[in-house]
Amino acid sequence: MAEVVLNTGDTAWVLASTALVLLMTPGLALFYGGMVRAKSVLNMMLMSMVTLTDWFNKNKNRRQILLLALENIDNPHNLGAIIRTASHFAVDAIFYTSKNTSHYDPAVTRVAQGATEYVPLFQLRSWDQLLNFCQTQKITIYATSDKASEALNPETFLAKSMIVLGNEGKGLSSYWSSVSSHNVTITGTNKVESLNISVANGILLSFYRIKYH
Repeated sequence: MAEVVLNTGDTAWVLASTALVLLMTPGLALFYGGMVRAKSVLNMMLMSMVTLTDWFNKNKNRRQILLLALENIDNPHNLGAIIRTASHFAVDAIFYTSKNTSHYDPAVTRVAQGATEYVPLFQLRSWDQLLNFCQTQKITIYATSDKASEALNPETFLAKSMIVLGNEGKGLSSYWSSVSSHNVTITGTNKVESLNISVANGILLSFYRIKYH
């Protein structure tokens, strides 16, 4: 069964209509997202028309690839910050599930500061097609948890990696323990329970880019 991706079809029409209104009424651009311009919305519209299958076909057989998967992310500000950081560290694509937000949320685009234009974003209902792509392309999956025994270090990541981050409050579900090759933690003083998800994301991506810059 084909993967259901929520950034195609009807969403593209919504973005197209929004972009047209913004272009015809420049003053509304400020209302829409604070700092979001019509050009940004148009670029998001064009990116939204790229299906998951199209993206997979275009990115087969790469020698180096960095993917980011986010499970049940709830906070739009965290999602926006993650997208912004992912753009800085040249993440090839972000895949995520969420019941409460999406990368079209004005709060997300505002925090992302234009980064939604540069990182392919796919909101999913199932991980099956993505995991199949990782398996066929030999992409190593790194789950993350504050309770993991494998400490993040400069040699952690391979050239073809997917980093998986969990819900802000609950972390990753047990599902990922059966499909991940590694379960990684960011060591620290243990004086606080865990890092904010967007902060953890930045640390993880920086370790990858230090090794594969």
